[in-house]
Amino acid sequence: MTPLKRAIVAIAIGAIAIAVLPPPSAAIIIDSATVRGTVLDEHGDALVGARVEIAGLEGVNATTGPGGVYSLDVPSSEAGYNVTFSYPDRAPLTAWTGPLAPLGQAVVNATLRPLPPSATLRVGIIPIETGQQYGNYGLRMDYIHVTNATGTPLFERTERATSFDFTVPAPGSYVVRGTRPGYYDVSVTVNVGKGESLQVTIDLAGHKKPNYGVVQGVVTFKGTPVPNATVTAVPDDDTQSYKAFARQDGSYTLQLPPGNYSVRAEAEGYARASHAVRVVAGETYTVDAALSEAQEPRGLMDSPLAWALLIATIVALAAVAVWASARQRASRTAREAEARAARTVECPSCGALAPEDAEACPACGGTFPWRGFRCPECGAQLAIDARRCGECGNERFDLHRGV
Repeated sequence: MTPLKRAIVAIAIGAIAIAVLPPPSAAIIIDSATVRGTVLDEHGDALVGARVEIAGLEGVNATTGPGGVYSLDVPSSEAGYNVTFSYPDRAPLTAWTGPLAPLGQAVVNATLRPLPPSATLRVGIIPIETGQQYGNYGLRMDYIHVTNATGTPLFERTERATSFDFTVPAPGSYVVRGTRPGYYDVSVTVNVGKGESLQVTIDLAGHKKPNYGVVQGVVTFKGTPVPNATVTAVPDDDTQSYKAFARQDGSYTLQLPPGNYSVRAEAEGYARASHAVRVVAGETYTVDAALSEAQEPRGLMDSPLAWALLIATIVALAAVAVWASARQRASRTAREAEARAARTVECPSCGALAPEDAEACPACGGTFPWRGFRCPECGAQLAIDARRCGECGNERFDLHRGV
């Protein structure tokens, strides 16, 4: 054969070899082994379409056909392989092939059981309070609440613990809420499928409540904001009070320790408005204050009626005083007359009775010696203590005062 013919034959043989070789992507397994078997359900019926995968061998997998049968070619391995079986709504299963010699075979069958109609929520509350890990703080303080969400079969449960496992109906959606004294509640919504086990973390970091409560509101007058109004919170024990001033829009904010308060809003020209509120730490309360018009103080005598009543009272009091005075005088006169009538003396001349203060006897006209005497010169009647006669001027009777 000529050199030219030999060259043509070599080229032809190379072309034929290239044509029959597999593409570069196709795997050629040398000294391979076979893994085969069937996949059944719990009743022994074949599961067609089950997924079979070899752990550690990417791209080496199969799907069961009629009768639940599968077959896989794998490299031989003294360590063997883990085969994973899966099927929708059934619990996955992993089995070991055992050592696989070149050209050897391993029969690995699988029975896939239905997933349970439940899931597990492994709930934990963080952070752990100082000292909590050394005692039973969580059992005494933390609460975990799990409730069903929309579309989930009814489920609700509460446990007093820092961590707890909840078995819930599945599939479903749930709201997991963690509570701790001094913290705001934290909630997480989770979705679970059948047989799942889901870790749920309730992170309370950054949710600690302040040690005070907030009272806020708006001060208005007939619906209009009252800026610069003074708002004062006075505690029941009347100790330290707290004050704020309304902003331009009438709003105000007070931060108050826990306790009972009287919140008072006032502004010049308006009547004060008061409201009672009980403050709890970490809570916010809205206390709006609607002011009313202040009542102008009026003097006692600003009303004409008051003047009329005053005059009438004065006249009445004067009339009563006059009447009482007249009655008092009449009574005194009558008493004096009665007293005089009761006191009588006997006339030494005729024996008739005469008033005690009479100057002479009304019966005989005789004088009473204890009331007076006559002048020894002219016989004029004189008082008992007279020192001179008014008729004749006689003064010589000091030693003789008889009649």
